[in-house]
Formats: sequence, structure tokens, C-alpha cells
Amino acid sequence: MASWNVQSNMADSFKSEMHSSRCFLCEKYLSVPPIMIISSDGEEQKCGRCREIKTEINVRNTFYEKMARMTEYPCIYEDCEEKLRWGEVESHEEVCLHRTMNCPIFEECDETIKISDLASHFDSEHSGDLYYETYDVMGDIFSEMMTILLLSHGKPYLIKSGVTEDNYSCQVFALHPDGNRKYELKIFSEVSENFKLLFEGETIFFKENEHCFKCAARECQERSHWNSTLYQNSPPISHNVALIDINVIKFALKSPDFHTTFIVKNDNISSSDDSKVSKNFLSNNNTVLIDRILQCPVCEETMSSPIHICPTGHSLCNNCKSRLDSCPTCKDPFGDTRNFSLEDLADNAELPCQNENEGCNFFGNVEVLGRHQVDCER
Repeated sequence: MASWNVQSNMADSFKSEMHSSRCFLCEKYLSVPPIMIISSDGEEQKCGRCREIKTEINVRNTFYEKMARMTEYPCIYEDCEEKLRWGEVESHEEVCLHRTMNCPIFEECDETIKISDLASHFDSEHSGDLYYETYDVMGDIFSEMMTILLLSHGKPYLIKSGVTEDNYSCQVFALHPDGNRKYELKIFSEVSENFKLLFEGETIFFKENEHCFKCAARECQERSHWNSTLYQNSPPISHNVALIDINVIKFALKSPDFHTTFIVKNDNISSSDDSKVSKNFLSNNNTVLIDRILQCPVCEETMSSPIHICPTGHSLCNNCKSRLDSCPTCKDPFGDTRNFSLEDLADNAELPCQNENEGCNFFGNVEVLGRHQVDCER
């Protein structure tokens, strides 16, 4: 009996010691592998949550990991009573009902909120940034930075969008682990009601140490965040970002004002449009897209790289430019300036074969599509 009591006391002491050991960077339990010693005296260690943060010393603590398999850990989130074995912790933290995050509207709010309470928080504190099912914006979409909470199919998504001199950018983060969905962004104007640009992308599961909005704004100094200003001099790498060329959109829609409609598509729900959506740009009328944007005004063929542009802004295909000294539209002399925005559209937009209605399922950029359509058997 005495021997059993000694072993029990040793186990309790060992368990207490394990639970008092914390990651030097995130200050959470050392319960997610790999556990790395990061100081010369062995006192400082980091957990697997902080694996992407570079440290001068990185020595794996295999002894600790072996011993950690013999105990259970409490969840890091307050109010959660789960007891977790080694190897189960990280997956639980992603689905924990008590999971928290900092308010993404960090310019106005510094609260830490349960993700399950985020909609209520937005409703009371940021109601203008809360949308249900569809996110609609009227006016010039390139006028400001935006962070939106969209509740779609009963689940929360964060939409982060911004603008640079050249591009409109957009990312969509799922705040739940089964949020591997596609989203659709539709851009159109009152001037061209029957002409729409559609973009389709994929959502990203939000992990605050990796996707912190303050990190992206270069305002974060959290020791546990991968892209904190404490560790990097350059902006964080962004994944699954939709980049849409502003000049192409303005040229296509012929208007300074735009309407946007944004939806997250359920796996069992088809797109709100009957038209197909390409990996990059498509319109609900692809012939209109080709005719209005990429048609050479002289030969009326679809332009591909290189595409030339006159000082006034009129574009011309390479073959016609080689035969002309001045722009046929405004008579300005041509230089060596190229329209890289249209070249990017011609090179990257995947368009359907002109025989799509006859059953051809081929998609390709302008150059590849042209070669295909010469021999298309449909």
C-alpha cells in the first residue's frame, strides 16, 4: 500500500509539473508537439502552435514528449472542461465551443470574444459590419478597407478586403473547421446590367496566430503570432487572396460606380447564377466579355499578348500595331507602351469554347482557346 501511495504521489507531482510548464511564446500548455528547447539554459521552450516562429536555438525535447503521453491536459479555453490526451489537443482547440479570438475590428475594439458569441458582439458593437447570407455593397468598392462578418448557412465567415493602387484584394475566412467552401464575388454596374464579372475563390480556416488582422496591418506585437512585427520586417504572406485588377474592372464596366454581391456557397447549393464561373474572371455572357474588352478595334480579332496602348488609352493588337503609326481611334502616335492589364486578362482568364452550347467543355485563355477552336469538332 505504501509503495502504491508513493507511486501515486509521484504521478500527481509529475502531472502538476507538466501542467505548470508553459510555452515561452504563447504561454499555453506545452501540449502540442513538437516541443522545442529554445534557450541555452533549457528553461525556455516552445510548443507546436508556435512552430513557424523562428528561434536561434531549436532542440527537440523528446524526453518531455514521451512523458507527456502519460498525462491528460486541460483545454486552453476558459469554461471548457475537456481533458485531452497527447495528440488530441490541437484538433480539439479548432472545434472547441469556447474558442476565442480578438475582435477583427481592432481599430475600434480590443475585446477578446468567444467565436460562438461573435455575431452577438457584432450586432451590439459593429452592426454596420454584420451581414446575413449575402453581402451587398453599392457604390465604389475601391474606396476603403473593410472587415465584414457574414453569417451564411448558419456559420460565420470573415471577409477581409482592401485596395492598393493596382488591385482590389479579398480574403474569406471560415470561423468553423468544416468551412471548406467556395465563395463568389459578383461585380457589376447600372450602366451594364447584363454584364457581370464573377470571381470564385476558396475560404480559409481562421487561425489567429497565423491570420491575425493586426499582423496583416503591421500593427501586431504578439509574441505568439507567426507574422508579428517582432519577427518579420516584411508583410505576411497571404494565401487564397483574390486579386482583381482595378483598371480591367473599370474598363469592362464603363462606370466609376459598382455594385458587388458576395455569397458563400453551400456544398449542396449551386451558384446564384446559372452561368459557369471560371478560376479567374468570367462573365455571365462570355461573348460580351471578349467583344467589349479584348477585341481589337481594327481587325476585330481577340487580342493576346503583346497588347499595345496609345497615350489616350486605346488598345491594339500586335499585328495591327506593326502596320500603323498612329492610333486609328484618336490619331495619337503609338509608342512602345503595352497594356499589361489586358495582357494579364488575356493570359489568365479561362474562357469557354465558342461551341459550348453544342457540348464542348473546353476552357482556356485567349491564346490556347484560339488554337483549340480551329480544330474543335463540336
